[in-house]
Amino acid sequence: MGAADACELGAGTAAVAAAAAGRAAGALVVAVVTEPFGFEGGDCTEIAQTALSELQAVVDVVVVVQNDRLQQMLPEGTPEAQLTLASDDVLRQAIAAIATIATLLPWPYYIVLPVAILPLATLTYYV
Repeated sequence: MGAADACELGAGTAAVAAAAAGRAAGALVVAVVTEPFGFEGGDCTEIAQTALSELQAVVDVVVVVQNDRLQQMLPEGTPEAQLTLASDDVLRQAIAAIATIATLLPWPYYIVLPVAILPLATLTYYV
């Protein structure tokens, strides 16, 4: 598998189709995605941005984990394999938190932001 192939693992149309089907069924659709690490190259970033744009059109909420920001929080020189594991762990934690919130709050519910109360509707949240 080449680098470009690895970049596209999560950027396929299956995610967009599944999200659209969920929304059509009346489900709250939340996507949790990562931005590529800088060392993965510009092609990966471009593919990810295109996929994110397509996904935003068919989901209610997108949570984006910024891998470069995550890398800055870890010790300098952390091996790429460890960075990937850390990213996977952040994704796992985000999905678990969203699942917990979704089962505890009645629908529709609101996210309280410092300046406004917004209904969940195509909100992109970067972490």
